[in-house]
Amino acid sequence: DLSQLTNEKVGITKGYAFVEILKERYPNLQIIEVNNITEGLEKVNQGELFGYIGTLASIGHMFQTQFTGELKIAGKFFENWELGIGVRNDDEVLLGILQKVVKSLDAPTKQAILNKWIAVKYEKIMDYDLVLNLMIFLGVVVSFFIYRQYILSNVNRELKSAVKRRTKELKELNENLEFKILERTKELEKLASIDPLSQLYNRRYFTQMSAQIFELARRDRSNISIIMLDIDDFKKINDTYGHKIGDEVIVVLSRILQKYTRKSDVVCRFGGEEFIVLLPETSMEGSLVIAQKIREVVESKELSFDEKTVNFTISIGVAQVDIIREKSVELAIQRADKAMYAAKHTGKNRVCTKSR
Repeated sequence: DLSQLTNEKVGITKGYAFVEILKERYPNLQIIEVNNITEGLEKVNQGELFGYIGTLASIGHMFQTQFTGELKIAGKFFENWELGIGVRNDDEVLLGILQKVVKSLDAPTKQAILNKWIAVKYEKIMDYDLVLNLMIFLGVVVSFFIYRQYILSNVNRELKSAVKRRTKELKELNENLEFKILERTKELEKLASIDPLSQLYNRRYFTQMSAQIFELARRDRSNISIIMLDIDDFKKINDTYGHKIGDEVIVVLSRILQKYTRKSDVVCRFGGEEFIVLLPETSMEGSLVIAQKIREVVESKELSFDEKTVNFTISIGVAQVDIIREKSVELAIQRADKAMYAAKHTGKNRVCTKSR
C-alpha cells in the first residue's frame, strides 16, 4: 500500500503522465524523477531508491536483459486510470467514427471485451455465511415466539437459554463443516496441480496453463519461450548414492528453478528428472540469459548428504514459440526437447537452441 510508505524515495521516469497524479494522491512519498528506466532500476539496485514505478512489460524486459536475479516486482497498483482515445484535431472524420464506436458499446459488449482479455473463472459455491445467518435469524424468530408463548409461565429463562445453546451448537457445527470443506477443496486442488516431491506444477497443470498463455500471446503478438532441462547422469546418481539422495537432488534443482524464474513463468516437473519452464513475454535472447544463469548456479552447487559430497549438472534446450504459424506450444516443446538432447550428446552441462 503506497500510503504506508511514508517518506520513502520512489523513482519514476521523468515525463510520465502519472508523476503529478502520484504526487497529488500520495503526498507522503518522495517522488524522484529519473531520466530513464535503466537509471531508476540501477538506483534501486544500489539502494539509493526504495523502489521504482513503471510498466510490467518494460520492467520485465529489463529484468531479463540487465538485472537477472537481482530485482523482483514487489506489487502492482490497484488504481483506476481513466483511458480515452485521442486523434489529431484536423481529422474530424476519424474522430466521428471513433466517437460512434464508443457510444455504440453497450454494457454486455463491454463485459464481453473484459472477459476476453482477462481470463477469470468464477466457481459458484454454497454461501455458508448466508445459511448461517438465515439459521440464526430463524432461531431468533423461534425464540421470540417461544418467549411470547411462555412469558406468563415461569420458564422463560430456561427456554431462552435452551434456544441460545442450540443456536451456538448449530453455528459451531456449520463453522466446522465449512472449514472442513474449504480445507478439503484446497487439498484436492493442490493434489491435482502440484508434484508432491518437487512442489512444482505437474504436467497436467502445465498443459492447461500453456494453452491459455498461448492464446493471450497470440492476441497480443507477444513472445513465448520454452526451456527444457534434464539432470545429467541421473541414473548414475541414484545407483551411486541411492534414490533418497536422487530425490534430494530433484528437490534442490526445483528450488533453484523457483528462485531464478519469475512469478509469471510456469515451472513444471515434466517427468522423472526432466523439467520444463514456460516464459511468457520472453524472447529467445531473454530465455537464453535465464537458462545460462540456471545452468551456472546448478554447476556451482555442492550438496552434502551424510558426509558425502554430490555435484550434478543439467543439459538445457531452449526454443521460441512461433505464435503466428503455430497453433499451440507443442511444436516449440518438441524443438526444446531436441535441443536438450543435442546438449547432452555434445558434452552435457550446456545450453542449446533449435529454431526449427
